[in-house]
Amino acid sequence: MDDAPVDANTMKILFKQSRRRLGSRSGQTAAEYAIIAGMLMASLAILVVFLVSFREYGGRILELVASEYP
Repeated sequence: MDDAPVDANTMKILFKQSRRRLGSRSGQTAAEYAIIAGMLMASLAILVVFLVSFREYGGRILELVASEYP
């Protein structure tokens, strides 16, 4: 690789190009974050629904087991 010194104009051009690439990726990152956050909230809601339904079912089973059937 060439070890020649890089002038200021070349550095400015390289910096602008890297900022353009970084700017387009920051929008993608925000979109991916929003998608993952939505999926996390949906999975938590599903888990809460399962928890409530299984607790009700467990309560019914315990009532049947504990009942004094003649």
